[in-house]
Amino acid sequence: MKIGLYNLVSEVHDEGYVNRTLRGFLADIEEKLGEKFENINLEDFNRKDYFPLIFIKSGGVEGKFKQIFKKVKRPYLLLSSGLHNSFASSLEIASFLKQKGEKVEIILGDSNYIAMRIKELSKIFEVKSRLASTKLGVIGKPSDWLIASDVDYNKIKDDLGISLIDIEMDELVKEIDQSHHFDHPKLNNIKNKGFDSKSIDGALKIYHGFKAIVNKYKFDGITVRCFDLLEIYKNTGCLGLSLLNDEGIIAGCEGDIPALISMAILHYLTDEPVFMANPSSIDIDQNEIIL
Repeated sequence: MKIGLYNLVSEVHDEGYVNRTLRGFLADIEEKLGEKFENINLEDFNRKDYFPLIFIKSGGVEGKFKQIFKKVKRPYLLLSSGLHNSFASSLEIASFLKQKGEKVEIILGDSNYIAMRIKELSKIFEVKSRLASTKLGVIGKPSDWLIASDVDYNKIKDDLGISLIDIEMDELVKEIDQSHHFDHPKLNNIKNKGFDSKSIDGALKIYHGFKAIVNKYKFDGITVRCFDLLEIYKNTGCLGLSLLNDEGIIAGCEGDIPALISMAILHYLTDEPVFMANPSSIDIDQNEIIL
């Protein structure tokens, strides 16, 4: 994702001179980032391949900002060098935006801090863009004891962009009974662990059913009312869900929708597999939690 700068400088300043004094400031940040900034226009704020910053180059740009702020994609990220009264101008703009209930952050500091903060924010920006195309399957509805999992699908779509799609347990059962087979690099290793072969085969059959549903609907993740599988197959979905997570398909149990959404966000932020578990206890003195 490219990092774009929308530049604001006052007419009372000599823009050429201002630019020359800011070259070192920008070069130091670019070195820490490992990439170059690109100058952008207002239309570029709506492009998904740009992470846009508003570069307050000088004071006296508050009026200019007021004229264009409605055309800028939220939140508002103001980069300031502290030179040419730019910080005071950034503070005035931030106050203006906060009065209107808008989210705004001023990015100011040394090059190490600014580069670190830009990396953090650009990753969040990238995750939000990715969530907008994420499809998650809810197989069999949340378990009865999950009284906080009755989420508003439309609100989730509006706020995060995530599509939640219900799948009946009967459809999953049909796919499991089809005895599909999908390759996974750890299958042979699992079978050679010395566990009861019948139990392993049954758990892998459930995994293949999960994978069939994922492929059928092109899901990025699923949550499953897994305790129902115990009654039907006398086996669990734990191994299947673990294998899905291992291959980058977000998978949670008990039909827990908030947990699945949290897993998706963490997976996109870290680019690592994520798992869910019940907290058992906490040790406040050691700052530890037992799962």
